Amino acid sequence: MLTELRYIKNIIVYFKPGHLHALKLFLFFCGGMLFCLQSTFGQTTDSLTLDSAKTKTLFDYHTARVEYFVGDDIDNFNPLDTTLNLFQRFNPARDGIFEYAYLGNFGAPAYNRFFEFNRTVGFDYGRHERDIYLTDIDEVKYYRCNVPFTNLYYVAGSQGEQLFHVTHTRNVGKDFNVAIDFNKIVSDGYFPNMHNDYSDVNLSAWYRTKNEKYQIYFAGIHGNVTADENGGVQNDSVFDLQDPASVLAYRDDAQTDWKNWQGQIQQQLSFGKKIAYAIDDTTTGYYFVPKFKIAHTIGIHDYYYQFEDAAIDRTYYGDFYDDGQDTLRDRAEVFGFYNKVAIGNLNNKVVTKDSTVRNTYNWELYGLQEWHELSDGKGKYDYTNLITGINANARFLFDSLITIKVAAAYDWDNAAMQGSGRLRFPKIPFNPELLIEYRDVNATVIQEHYYGFDNRWDLLLENTSYLRYGLRLKNEKLKLELIASRIQLKNYYEYGKIFGVNNMIYPVDENITQVLLVKNFLLGNFHLNNAVGLQLMDGNLHYPQYLGNISWYYQNHLFKSALFFQAGFDAWYNSEYKEYGYDITNGMWVNGNIKATPKQYPVIDVFLNFDVETLRFFVKMDNIAQGLFSNGYYQAPNYPMQPRAFRLGLNWFLFY
Repeated sequence: MLTELRYIKNIIVYFKPGHLHALKLFLFFCGGMLFCLQSTFGQTTDSLTLDSAKTKTLFDYHTARVEYFVGDDIDNFNPLDTTLNLFQRFNPARDGIFEYAYLGNFGAPAYNRFFEFNRTVGFDYGRHERDIYLTDIDEVKYYRCNVPFTNLYYVAGSQGEQLFHVTHTRNVGKDFNVAIDFNKIVSDGYFPNMHNDYSDVNLSAWYRTKNEKYQIYFAGIHGNVTADENGGVQNDSVFDLQDPASVLAYRDDAQTDWKNWQGQIQQQLSFGKKIAYAIDDTTTGYYFVPKFKIAHTIGIHDYYYQFEDAAIDRTYYGDFYDDGQDTLRDRAEVFGFYNKVAIGNLNNKVVTKDSTVRNTYNWELYGLQEWHELSDGKGKYDYTNLITGINANARFLFDSLITIKVAAAYDWDNAAMQGSGRLRFPKIPFNPELLIEYRDVNATVIQEHYYGFDNRWDLLLENTSYLRYGLRLKNEKLKLELIASRIQLKNYYEYGKIFGVNNMIYPVDENITQVLLVKNFLLGNFHLNNAVGLQLMDGNLHYPQYLGNISWYYQNHLFKSALFFQAGFDAWYNSEYKEYGYDITNGMWVNGNIKATPKQYPVIDVFLNFDVETLRFFVKMDNIAQGLFSNGYYQAPNYPMQPRAFRLGLNWFLFY
């Protein structure tokens, strides 16, 4: 295995300098392969052949329609969301069940206040502070449409805030699709030196042979982030000032730059049989029923991180490693690739002529090989992962009276493992579901090794143990969902001061009880959507005990149903807790540098959403309650939230 890794590594290194050339060649090769396949295997649409896409209803090529799937799940296309529900929540930090804590500006680093543990087996460098604004290769959408389609989305707001998003996709015949997605975020922020600039370009394409036995998908991503780092503001009572924007920031010449290249090819070969059916008395049609699959995925990526501060005054950093640089600078590059092979029966579905029927059993076995190289100021480090895993689903008794879902994976190179199980009773009221998951996983790379001017460490850390078990109840008719769970953490790694020295990584143990209740009420045209959360902890981690999120609005039609609108407000609240600080040099959240527990106040946004055929637009005022409960509030130590601000958003669907 190691010999094979070294051989592949030598091939990759051949394409240096900078790994970038190899990645461009890879992306070019992927795109060329797909277009060659289309030229070789492309077929014109046969109106007598039913599309056997694995959706609840077969795809209609006579009515304008756009759908997409994510990852490798080509068997489950999802319709494009054209509703107004939560349309006004353009900021990902305010688009979840509860509001994230973020550093007061659109695009700023953020973390979830409702505790979650996302570490899984496999390589993880560990920088996730901006993940909610960026697209990962596994989140790329692959489209299917019967007419060329463009989606234009634009948001403008005060403080130089702009969001521009455009997606264009088209099918070439029935079995080949290409799409491009461009996302741009620019926000100056209200306080000094908070400018964020994001650019994200995604390319995707998929091809399926006419007999539907072979499928291939390609995805490529190029992302770039430039963010000013002000280290927070120097006044801890900024909202008492006559002009809060005049406050001084701790840093005026610090900046973080990220670059991101990702490419991936997925292939799938299905085995099954053709089923004949009668279209009319004289015509017979056929559709393919898949039974078994062999899938292969290969991917490559290159991440580049840099923080630099050219300011002359360096007292902000306290004691640091002075290497005689005119500009303080931390750099890290992560280059890697992965291979995955899987076999199994096809996505728990069998297609009949006019409906979708689930298999009683579904299973998948896979092997995943990863190799990564980290380069920083100290040198180069290789990381390998060899993972095997299984996913399985089963239904029992009287058409799914009981359903079981299990998954497990083991990393042979790093002695890490994970497993999960769900037992559900769909026919019983409230659809009770028992859930359990366990992970014994390595620390992230940045937790074990970091080399910068402000902090340096090389640690050998024990695995983090995570156990979660609980109960989930859900009733669609009552619009009710309840999840109660217990989490046990051992060797969960925090970042902060320990023994009075510079910020370091240290382990903590924690027990958490979480309860999430979602209940929505419908009173005529009034929608009252509510979510509340409870977190009980031993005290080693700092998260709010109570959280709330409501979205109340009125909706109706106007002008003889030509215009559909929603008018209402969103509100968030969480109880007081010791907020995490933020380290601008390495992007990590800091535990323990807060002097006092800050007050927390309700945050309220007022909005109007409108829908006119293929055009949607909203107007809203963020933080409308500023001055009612308080003059302002802090999201993290030294990071005040942006004050009241106006937003305007437009979304236009274009069918050609």
